[in-house]
Amino acid sequence: MKKKLTLIIAIVCCINSYSQITFEKGYFVTNSGDKTECLIKNEDWANNPKSFQYKLSKNDEIETKKIESVKEFGIINTSKYLRSTVEIDRSGDISGNFDESRNPKFRTEQLFLKVLVEGKASLYVYNEGNLERFFYNLNSSDIEQLIYKRYKTDDGKIAENVRFKQQLLNDLLCEDLNFNRIENLKYKKNSLVSLFVDYNSCKNVTITNFQENTHKGLFNLILKPGLGNSSLEYTSISSIGNFTFKDDLNFKFGVEFEFVLPFNNSKWAIFAEPTYQSFNSEDIRVTNSTNPREISVSAEYTSIEIPLGIKHYFFLSNSSKIFINAAFVFDYNLDTSFKSDGVERFSAKEFHSNASVGTGYKLDDKYSLELRYHFNRTLSGNGATTKAKFTNISLFLGYTIF
Repeated sequence: MKKKLTLIIAIVCCINSYSQITFEKGYFVTNSGDKTECLIKNEDWANNPKSFQYKLSKNDEIETKKIESVKEFGIINTSKYLRSTVEIDRSGDISGNFDESRNPKFRTEQLFLKVLVEGKASLYVYNEGNLERFFYNLNSSDIEQLIYKRYKTDDGKIAENVRFKQQLLNDLLCEDLNFNRIENLKYKKNSLVSLFVDYNSCKNVTITNFQENTHKGLFNLILKPGLGNSSLEYTSISSIGNFTFKDDLNFKFGVEFEFVLPFNNSKWAIFAEPTYQSFNSEDIRVTNSTNPREISVSAEYTSIEIPLGIKHYFFLSNSSKIFINAAFVFDYNLDTSFKSDGVERFSAKEFHSNASVGTGYKLDDKYSLELRYHFNRTLSGNGATTKAKFTNISLFLGYTIF
């Protein structure tokens, strides 16, 4: 098993060397107003960047531009970032971090704001960790934050300052947008984008909706038959002693539920994969007693494994990619026992857990091949004198239904 684990680690370590770094057609505008067309590394930023990498041509060296020297940059038909000095409220957005003031606490910062909708009325967003703030302007006026804040009242309850609704009622006046539309508005990206698109349409002006070009979360259902090479080590203080069963090749079948996260060019995903697995092995053993004798021993271990984990893709081309994953594995025991001369010596408890790592290849977002290593899983017995240790390496074929 150690050799198999070494193989997994070697494959994972080599992946970065062969993965594609995507530079796409873009541009940037310097402080002096000069516009430079170039290739920008598209990282599909989950957090608004403070710098970006670019190349002037395909074969040139990679260079970096920071926010201090660039007023604007963008990736053609994909995204646009505008540098602006704004008043931003960074009040806590997570329960337990709310303060007791209804009013935002502004501070002046220079930020790259991501453009969501550009037109007569433009919408921007700033993301940093759990912080999400929306900004807007009208007719190229100064950009200001749409105010939304949750806070604690004197009696400990959570209340909301929804000043952003009044801001929009005041500024986005149009016969197609009534009070009820604004009143039901959520401080969420899709809700605000829809409003700004409708306002610009109402004013009959040309707009650019960058949100249409962004990656959306994608759910995949994948069938995964496979083969597992497993070993089981039984430990006991009885006369039977310790015993390691030979590697057993067994069939496995899983169904993977994968959600591809809507940022960083769809390179990250989370997954759950209920998998049926079964281990069976028989052998002849010589006891450790003063009068050694041969006995027949057998082990059976059947369970449903449920890995819950995270996956990272490395794109090789538009049709192929390599991935690595890591997971925490919940194991539900269906039938586990160790017998000697037909007498049961060990019966495992219902639940166990361990961890796993894997690597694989996917073609056309449809077919995949994955090698996965499960670290040792200790199967606690019903008695204090016995236990078993299970190790497994598996090879899966995958077929994505949707």
